[in-house]
Amino acid sequence: MSSVAILVYLFAGLVGSSLTTDECLPGDGDLQFIDHEPPGFECEPGDPFCHAHIASQVWFVCDARGYYSTTWLKNETYHYPFGQKDDFSMYENKKTCENRIVLWDARPPSEGNYTCILTNGTHNISRSFYLYMVCDKLDDDKDFVPEAHQIEGACVDHEVELGDDALIFCEFCTRSKYNETTLQWMKLVGSDPFEEGMDSRWVPVDHLNIPGTTFTTNRTELVGNCGDWEEGLIVDPRCFNSEPDSVRSYLNIQGVTSEALGLYKLVATLESTGNVSETRPVELSKIAITTLDKTAAVLGALAGILVFALVAALLWYKFNLDVKLLVRDRFSKVEDRGNRDYDAYIVYDSSSEEITRFVTEVIRQKLTEINYQVFVKDIDMIPGGFRAEDIIDAINNSLRCILVVSQSFLSEQGQHLELQINAAISDMAEKKTKIIPVLFGDVKVMALGRLLVVLRCLRYKEQKTNQSKFLKKLLLRMPVKLKASPDDDSLVENMEL
Repeated sequence: MSSVAILVYLFAGLVGSSLTTDECLPGDGDLQFIDHEPPGFECEPGDPFCHAHIASQVWFVCDARGYYSTTWLKNETYHYPFGQKDDFSMYENKKTCENRIVLWDARPPSEGNYTCILTNGTHNISRSFYLYMVCDKLDDDKDFVPEAHQIEGACVDHEVELGDDALIFCEFCTRSKYNETTLQWMKLVGSDPFEEGMDSRWVPVDHLNIPGTTFTTNRTELVGNCGDWEEGLIVDPRCFNSEPDSVRSYLNIQGVTSEALGLYKLVATLESTGNVSETRPVELSKIAITTLDKTAAVLGALAGILVFALVAALLWYKFNLDVKLLVRDRFSKVEDRGNRDYDAYIVYDSSSEEITRFVTEVIRQKLTEINYQVFVKDIDMIPGGFRAEDIIDAINNSLRCILVVSQSFLSEQGQHLELQINAAISDMAEKKTKIIPVLFGDVKVMALGRLLVVLRCLRYKEQKTNQSKFLKKLLLRMPVKLKASPDDDSLVENMEL
């Protein structure tokens, strides 16, 4: 019907109509819709596929009786004339119960949901119409099926680590049928999820229940993504690059488990015809470990072991004495002193002030602080000359004999030293008394040949030896003391200077 004919129709409605009835007036009947035929293409209320061709005229009919006013909305937001003043006209005649709007020149921006809301002051009624725009010749292809669109990144196989997320997307070229195309992601389920067989079947992902895995999908409609269609299909320039021509769906798999691995595909269904199309299967698999990966893993493990060993060696170098003292203090047997008077007897050259200071202020002081009974002749007996026999006395009266050997000690006692040392070693073997040789300063040890073979000597040099480490080494050679409680580590703590 031409625009002139429609205007004549509207004018005729203003001057009178055979449809006139008192029931159309407000308050003269129940508020309800009436079905009248419009003079042109009508969008039926609730029709999910109301298709209008480019440049066509479309009527939205809300004829009703018993209403006071009407509100028209587009997409539940925009009020009439929806920002398109020149494209729409409203016709309302309460005497003939006619209440409608007409779209004179339909085009892609006209697509949307149109709603009329009628009220009588106490009640409301409403109708909605969803308008789809189609291009003339594209709509005529009844055998059309959506075509899987092979673009970069679409429907490609994925490798993923278990526990990570995976995102897959596929796309279909749909021409103007994008609004009729439904998309459904499917997964192959069976004994082998990577190969179709007698016992396998495709299941919609929203029907799957895989513990630890969540499936979500997202649909996107794209304009001009499929490029130019076959020449001559699009007859109206307003169709070209103005409406979507492809639909895409993303499948987000959150928390991939072994059960979620396998084949997936996207199925497109054209609801108006029932035509179905599907993508090729997409494989979701676990990342394969290559020979290079294995080599890297082995090298990484070896590097880790090397680093661990290096760190352990450094820690042992720094703390080995503390560890040894802790183990000895907790697990070694306590030595019984029996009838002996001392834990340690110190033999040294008392004529040297430097050595005397070392014995009294370093060795004796630290050992007595941790409750060792120590005998030093210059403190514990009347002063007198040094006698070689003091070595034997020390062995007889103590569990340990700390023999501080200096160069002056060797010079003064050289003629008797080897004989006395031999006697001391023999006595040590018989009575289980241990000698702890301490070489003080630069000592020529030729005269101590047998002693060095039998015993391990400690060394101490002023300004060069770490005093704390020396005392810890000395303590390791001392008899184990009985502690007040199993958690008492005072012996170790008191060694820290």
